[in-house]
Amino acid sequence: MKKKCLLILLILLLTVFSTMSFQAGADAFISAPTSLIGLSDQQKGYETAERIWENNGIRCMVLFIEESCTEWELRQMIDRHSGEENALILAVSTGSRTYYIQPIRLNIPDSSFDRIESAAVEHLRTDDWSGAALAFLSACEYEFDLAWACGEEQNDVMGAEIVAGVIAIAVATVIVSVMAGKMKKTGAAKHANGYLAKDGFHLTMQRDVYLYSTVSKVRVESNSSGFHSGGSHGGGRGGHF
Repeated sequence: MKKKCLLILLILLLTVFSTMSFQAGADAFISAPTSLIGLSDQQKGYETAERIWENNGIRCMVLFIEESCTEWELRQMIDRHSGEENALILAVSTGSRTYYIQPIRLNIPDSSFDRIESAAVEHLRTDDWSGAALAFLSACEYEFDLAWACGEEQNDVMGAEIVAGVIAIAVATVIVSVMAGKMKKTGAAKHANGYLAKDGFHLTMQRDVYLYSTVSKVRVESNSSGFHSGGSHGGGRGGHF
């Protein structure tokens, strides 16, 4: 009887310990009441965020709070959760229906930022909190993996171009050396006529070419204002949904 009780107690302790370990790991990526995001979806998000961290060294986090918050308050909440790692953090206030996405030591292209933001906001508008968190993390994984793959492909292309350039220079050097070896060596002539065969040049046409001209320029005033094209996004962005 005592053995059975000890066995049951051991099983309970292991269950509680594993649950606590999961919660501690999951809180590193998703912080949300279970009333908003269930434990099973938190586990899915944890696995996605863990892959992003292992493959790209970027900490992606999702913070949900039920109280009403402004964007400024969400940014403050993000600052409290941000560490020393490169990170992209989504903070959502379901009470005020406000969100904010903040990159930490990351410079994300605007196109990638747009897709990540759209993936999360699409679910936020329908109060699908779990869907928003998972969509945000999935979009992050896709965009960061894509950027890594493009970087590797670019490095491969640059390596191939360098090899091709070295080969081209070597071939050109050999050809020039062979051609130079076949050239006849001559000494310098005392007079300019020495470089031409006798009666070998006949001038048949003569034309004057003007080397200089005067150009007048008039400044045309324009009322159109300049614009800034999108590049990379280093700041955060947010709004209502």
